[in-house]
Amino acid sequence: MLAANVAYKIAEKGKNVLLVDWDIEAPGIGNFFDLSKSGSAADRWRTSSGVFDLLAECRDESGVKLLDKVTSYLSVNVLDVLTDASGNLKLLGPGNQTAPDFATAQMSADWNGFYAGYSRKY
Repeated sequence: MLAANVAYKIAEKGKNVLLVDWDIEAPGIGNFFDLSKSGSAADRWRTSSGVFDLLAECRDESGVKLLDKVTSYLSVNVLDVLTDASGNLKLLGPGNQTAPDFATAQMSADWNGFYAGYSRKY
């Protein structure tokens, strides 16, 4: 809740803010922006790719620079929460929460292997 409030206030002050919901086990940042209800923004929040998918893409050995990969990824998968003349607040969720394998994929992820293999790469 603190992160959501601070991000919103910073955006109101004219800054551009990207708020990332890293809590892939129990995502909840969207609840603070009325994204838990039905509707196009809420549906996009629940079904868009997110942090979990971005981490999976970072494991790809295609030779694409990480910054290029992240920039491309964010241009498609963020949700505009606040957009006005002063600032913008964009939200990147945890991943497609409606996918049948979302919970299974995160529980079976080899986090130790990910950090061991990629922490120094980037």
